[in-house]
Amino acid sequence: MKKFVLMLFVLLIFTNFLQAEEEDKINPNMDNLIESDRLDTKGNGEIGKFDKKTGKLIEGRRISKHIIEKSGIFDEKTGHLISGDIQYFSGKLKFESGTFDPKSGKLIEGVRKTEHPDINYSYIEESGKYDIRSGYLTEGYYDYSSNYSALSFTGSFDPKTGNFMEGRLVQSNTEHISFISEGKFDIKTRKLKEGKKTTLQYRKHINPDLEPLELVVLEGKFDSKTGNLVEGTMDFNPPNDDEAFRSEGIFDSRTGNLIKGMKKYAIETKLLEGIFDPKNGNLVEGKLTLNYRHDPGLRIEEGKFDSKTGKLKNGTVTYEDGNIVVYKNGEPNRH
Repeated sequence: MKKFVLMLFVLLIFTNFLQAEEEDKINPNMDNLIESDRLDTKGNGEIGKFDKKTGKLIEGRRISKHIIEKSGIFDEKTGHLISGDIQYFSGKLKFESGTFDPKSGKLIEGVRKTEHPDINYSYIEESGKYDIRSGYLTEGYYDYSSNYSALSFTGSFDPKTGNFMEGRLVQSNTEHISFISEGKFDIKTRKLKEGKKTTLQYRKHINPDLEPLELVVLEGKFDSKTGNLVEGTMDFNPPNDDEAFRSEGIFDSRTGNLIKGMKKYAIETKLLEGIFDPKNGNLVEGKLTLNYRHDPGLRIEEGKFDSKTGKLKNGTVTYEDGNIVVYKNGEPNRH
C-alpha cells in the first residue's frame, strides 16, 4: 500500500511539472526575461524580451527588412514564432497571423494573405485551420478576387490538394450576376457533384431596392467534369413569368438539357412528360398537356413528336369535349 501511495505521489509531481512547463511556454515568467534591442545598422535583427539564460527571443519582433518580419511569442527551444504575425516583403505570400506550429514554424490556425500581380492582379485571403504537412487550408474561409472576377468559399477543404470538399461557393464575374453552389464538391475539378446551384440576377440598374432574382436554381446530382445537372430539378425564373418553368428528372451531362422526366410551366397551362431531345430540350416521345384559358380549353397530345419543332408527328390529340384526332406524319386524320 505504501508503494502504491508513493507511486501516486511521484506521478502527481511529474504531471504538475509538465503542466508548469507548458504554461511557461505560453506565459513565460517575466523574471527570467530581459528587454533588449539587438538590431544592426541596417535595422535587421531582434527586438523585445529575451531569456536571460539562453539569450533567445521569447516575445517581440524578428526583422529582416528585405525578406520577413515576425512579431509575437516565440518558442524557446526552436526559435519559431508560435503566436503572432508574419509580414513578408518578397514573393507572393504577404501576410500570416495566428497560431504557428513550434516545430515547423507553419501556420496552423489564423489568416493568410497572398498576392498574384502577374495573374490579373489577383488577391487571396484565407482564414481557418491549416494542415501542418501540406500547408493547405482544411476548414474555414477562402476569398479570391481579381480585376475580372471574385470567388469565395466557406467550408472544408482537401488537405492534400487544398480544393473544396463541402460547403458554400459564391462566384461572380459581373456586377449583375452571381453563382452560388452549396453541397459536396469533387476534389479534383472543384465542381459541385451533389447539392444546389443558384444563379442570382441583381437588378439594381432597374431599382436599387429590388431583391436579387433567383434566375436559375438547380438541385440534385451534378457531373463532376462539366458541372451540369444529371439528376434532380431545375427551376428557371426569368423576369417574364410566362417563360418560367420547372424541369424534373434525368439531364444530359454535356448539354444540361432534360432527357427524361417532366417539364412544367409556371403559368400552369403547359406540361410535358416523357423523353426529350438532349440537344434542344424538345419533347420527342410522351405526353403534352395544354390547358388554354379560353377555347379550345384542355388539349392532350400523346405519341411521338418532331425533335426540331416540338410538334406531334404520330399519335393522338384529345380535346376537352372528348373529341380525338389521330396524327400521322404530322398531319391530322379526322376520318
